[in-house]
Amino acid sequence: MKILHLYYRFQMGGAENITLAIIRNDKRHKHIVLVLQGLTDFQRHCQETYHIQFTNLFWTTNSILSFSKWKSLFLSIKKIKPSIIQSYMFDASQYARIIGLILQIPVVVYIVNTYKRKPFKRGLINYLLSFITERIIVCSDDVKYSVMQFDRVKENKIVM
Repeated sequence: MKILHLYYRFQMGGAENITLAIIRNDKRHKHIVLVLQGLTDFQRHCQETYHIQFTNLFWTTNSILSFSKWKSLFLSIKKIKPSIIQSYMFDASQYARIIGLILQIPVVVYIVNTYKRKPFKRGLINYLLSFITERIIVCSDDVKYSVMQFDRVKENKIVM
């Protein structure tokens, strides 16, 4: 099974540590990390230290309405042929859920923090996209409560 981890940027943080733990502890599956924007020093370190396979699209902005970005993402994921897409953080998760629906690939979203900015916008988008999301994985009761409150996602779709 190929597992695709979709990031907007791969930086040092909680979501990246989850990915490293998954990849380092799972020797049965092939893991690929698709990064939409940039190449960071932390990503270089992970490539050299852990021999993780990265694919970079080198997007310069986050425009969900850009046809060229959708095309590059669609072609990249179609070429990788993952069995499942795991996505982290709000921006990348928007793309993952929609492309997962188009390619009929299950999407699992990790949410590792609570809402600080724009809770209405994020809540509305996440609520609509939750219907095409296999599972939403959270790391704490606070994050679970935040997802249930702002995104109005039913508790049976959330895993801690």
